[in-house]
Amino acid sequence: MYASPPPGTHLKGHSMTRKQPSTTDNFLETLRRMSRFVLRLIASLLCAGLIASAGPAASQDGDEDCANGVVVPEPEDHPDLVADCMTLLALRDRVADNAELPWSTETPLEEWEGVVVEDSVLRALDLADKGLRGEVPPEVGELVRLEELWLGGNKLTGPVPVELLAGLTDLEVLSLSRNELSGTIPPELGRMTSLKGLGIGDNELTGEIPPELGDLSNLEDLVLYRNALTGPIPPELGQLEDLEFLWLNENELSGSIPLELTQLKSLGWLGLHRNELTGTVLPELGEMTELRILDLDNNDLTGGIPPELGKLENLESLLLHTNGLTGPIPPELGQLSSLEVLWLNDNDLSGPVPVELTQLTNLTYLGVHKNALTGSIPPELGQLTNLEALDLDTNELTGPIPVELAQLADLEFLLLHNNQLSGPIPPELGQLADLTTLDLENNALTGPIPPQLAELRNLESLDLSGNELTGPIPAVLGELRNLEALGLSRNQLSGPIPPELGQLGKIELLHLDENMLSGPIPPELGQLDRLRDLRLNDNQLTGRVPEELARLEDLEDLRLGNNQLTGCLPQELAEWAGEMEVCGTSVEYLAGAGLPLASGLDLNYPNPFNSSTRIAYRVADAGPVRLEVYNILGQPVNTLVDEVQTAGRYQASWDARDRQGRQVVTGVYLIQLHYPGGTEARQLLYLK
Repeated sequence: MYASPPPGTHLKGHSMTRKQPSTTDNFLETLRRMSRFVLRLIASLLCAGLIASAGPAASQDGDEDCANGVVVPEPEDHPDLVADCMTLLALRDRVADNAELPWSTETPLEEWEGVVVEDSVLRALDLADKGLRGEVPPEVGELVRLEELWLGGNKLTGPVPVELLAGLTDLEVLSLSRNELSGTIPPELGRMTSLKGLGIGDNELTGEIPPELGDLSNLEDLVLYRNALTGPIPPELGQLEDLEFLWLNENELSGSIPLELTQLKSLGWLGLHRNELTGTVLPELGEMTELRILDLDNNDLTGGIPPELGKLENLESLLLHTNGLTGPIPPELGQLSSLEVLWLNDNDLSGPVPVELTQLTNLTYLGVHKNALTGSIPPELGQLTNLEALDLDTNELTGPIPVELAQLADLEFLLLHNNQLSGPIPPELGQLADLTTLDLENNALTGPIPPQLAELRNLESLDLSGNELTGPIPAVLGELRNLEALGLSRNQLSGPIPPELGQLGKIELLHLDENMLSGPIPPELGQLDRLRDLRLNDNQLTGRVPEELARLEDLEDLRLGNNQLTGCLPQELAEWAGEMEVCGTSVEYLAGAGLPLASGLDLNYPNPFNSSTRIAYRVADAGPVRLEVYNILGQPVNTLVDEVQTAGRYQASWDARDRQGRQVVTGVYLIQLHYPGGTEARQLLYLK
């Protein structure tokens, strides 16, 4: 994508007849030529020493000379490059109030940051992420031999400056993405026939996509994502036979997918997700055999998944989730030998999970959750040894959990909740050493909790709630020192609460309610200083409420009702008293107690999440704090916190939206905390 400079590529161009310019176009071009003539005349006179350098070649300091022999060697032989130097210095001075460009005539032009000179010609200018504000600097229009112009990631406003850019007839790459440009996409861009890359995504553009963009016969990348574009996708885009990347996602495009797009035989990336597209998934897409990414999620597509997609032998990601697709999952998808990511979730798909999917040995993410799939979980899924996330939740799957899933050595997320699975929890799941999330909630699982689950030392979330599990809570679960959420509610567990659970130093959510647990509440639970949610209600617990629970300063929800507890509740817990008597203060705190000893991230809950997640973090020393969300490519998505904070415990929430308020796509994200003296990051999994 042309969002930041990619490795240079060059394809053979195609000749085409340009449209005849209007009278206004001729007038503007005459003015531009006159301006360039004057600049180059000044440059030539400077080189010859016939005039002083206090004119356009001078900076704000009035002491920089583009013809000094340093910035441009042998300036008398390269007046065009001297003129470009003068233009760049004028541009530098224009933007000095909001961006610092470290350009000086004391260093050669080819060493200037963001400037590429080849064969004594200024070829590329990269001003991406420099803090530029306002409209595109007019000086850019004077760099007439420029081939690449990168202005993405700034705060540029106003319309796309087509008049300014029209003189850059050699331009092959134009990147204006990640700015604040408004208005419509000018049809005149279709005249810039040297373009190979056009990126104006992530702006505030409106209106329809001009069909004239179909005239850009050399175009390889077209990036228009994250705007507010409306109307249909122009069928004329099907004329761009060299196109390799097409990103139209996260707009408000409507209508069906044009059949003409299937003529783009060189296309490798097709992103049409998060629009309002209707109709069906075209079977002809199966003829686009160069496709590596096919992303149609979050539209209103209906009908079945075409089995023809099984022909896409180079496909790495197939994302069809969050539509209205029906029917079975085609077994032919098992032919996609290069596939790494398959998301079919949030549709109305039915039938079994095809055993043919187990041939996808490169698969890392498999999401078919929130459908109406039936049958059992194929044991052959255990052959997908590269899987990192397996999500089959919220279907109508039956039968046991296959023991073979224990062969998925790289698995980090195993989500089987909200099905009708039965039988015991396989002890072999304790072999999944990389597992961070195990969610088996709301099934019909029976038998005891396998103590082997205590081998999952990387586990952060374990939810076995809503089953028919029996027996005691294994004391060895207290060895899961990375555990942040433990849900065992709504089972038939019996016996005492193991005091060893008090060793779960990172736990924030502990749900043991609606079981048959007996005996006293272990005072060791008062050591869980990160605990926010403790539910012990609807059991057969006896004895007094330990006064140590009053030390749980972060507690937000405490449920103790429907037990056989005696005595009074410590005053610090009075807000959760219910019918219990509140006694006097039972724990005295030292001044300053409760402040964190170390900065860092705590649990985000829920994780995975499908609407919003809450992120807790600690700040040990006062100072600037920034909490940011990044996508799996390392690109910034949103900033949740950016301020100076005092020492303490904090929370922030993320509703799975980017900085512009748009819903993000399903996938793995990174939450990163920057605090005085360090950083910490952890993964989030968003499942829509």
